[in-house]
Amino acid sequence: VRLRAFRASDVDRIVEACSDSETSYWLASMPQPYARDSARAYLQAIAEQAAQAIGLAWCIADPEDERCLGSISLDGLGGYAKRGEIGYWAHPDVRGGGAVAEAVRVVTRHARDCGLATSLLIRCAVGNAASRRVAERAGYRRIGIQPLSEPLRDGHVVDLVLYSSP
Repeated sequence: VRLRAFRASDVDRIVEACSDSETSYWLASMPQPYARDSARAYLQAIAEQAAQAIGLAWCIADPEDERCLGSISLDGLGGYAKRGEIGYWAHPDVRGGGAVAEAVRVVTRHARDCGLATSLLIRCAVGNAASRRVAERAGYRRIGIQPLSEPLRDGHVVDLVLYSSP
């Protein structure tokens, strides 16, 4: 995979990914319907987080054609402790192909090598098997459950499975 900054040309792929019923089910905080303005607001928000040194986000891109395959972020930076949280989503046409797990490995190495974080966490809704597989394939280990802490699009609130870097 290739990680790069998001571009204005990624807006349509972001809209496709974030409009997907599976993505929007698990990430209930995303506006629905998810429109081009929503994608532009997302790009603005991640630029502001980077400017404040509290979070970083990258486009997971196809190394051959630069097409946006998904997003990966490193949040929770800038506090008194060197810890962060990795979050991600994938475009529906690349799910299960390993690109997101590889991106998690790259961001994990980057966070450590650059001294951004020594402790990294990934939280996944208990029923989100795809996101949990990504964490596990990237070498993260399950460390516990955060009960009733993730609202889903259908109104249910579910447990989060916590994963930590090795």
